[in-house]
Amino acid sequence: MGQVTKPEIARVQLENIPQALKNIDRWFLWRHVVKDDGTWGKMPTRAEKFLRNGQSTNKDGGTFVPFDEAVNWLNYHNDRGDNVGLSTAMGIKGEPGNILGLDFDGCLSGKQELSVWADEILREVEGIAYVEVSPSGTGLKAMINGN
Repeated sequence: MGQVTKPEIARVQLENIPQALKNIDRWFLWRHVVKDDGTWGKMPTRAEKFLRNGQSTNKDGGTFVPFDEAVNWLNYHNDRGDNVGLSTAMGIKGEPGNILGLDFDGCLSGKQELSVWADEILREVEGIAYVEVSPSGTGLKAMINGN
């Protein structure tokens, strides 16, 4: 297998993330890795173990950090992570799982035009969801308070 070029990612616009989401201590970093089949995938990593190249399963509450800490690791140790993410895992450390995450994979055309099916769903959650372009640039991610 030849050298595989790391994909460009759409960086999260950190300033656009609502404070209510920033206040949730379920943040992690992820990085691109080459999978066994030669394609690129995203692997969550543990901020507190970056210096030891620790990896996160993204299911254990101990793998998450506050938003500011994840951003600091991203800014100062970007060789260990490509972007930040917020876990929507349920019931972390006794917290009620109240974040609903929706992935709209492949809903954006090359011209960033939104597909009809995604537009219909997003109209239903307009005003109650935080929406951002996915790292691939070809989809959207939405987060909604599940309460």
